[in-house]
Amino acid sequence: MYINTKRITNISTSYKAILESLKEEQININKSINELKQGWQGEKASRYINAIEDEYLVELKEAIILLNKYYTYLSKIPNVYEKLDESYLNKKINISG
Repeated sequence: MYINTKRITNISTSYKAILESLKEEQININKSINELKQGWQGEKASRYINAIEDEYLVELKEAIILLNKYYTYLSKIPNVYEKLDESYLNKKINISG
């Protein structure tokens, strides 16, 4: 069985780009929330800002954490398979019973 480590590397690179984009989005949303807090007062403002902070930002942070874990995992796979290939390159495996 052949593992296409180049494809896995490409996928992990794509995940990294998505992750960086989401982190940038999180920074922009936090800046916007801070600006809203300074310029918009009242009950409606509080409900809107709290909804963004308590729902959207929490879920965005969780998505970032999950994607970061997945990216870390994917980025390690090619090295693991390369080490396995090196370890078993000259070894004979008897598959007859």
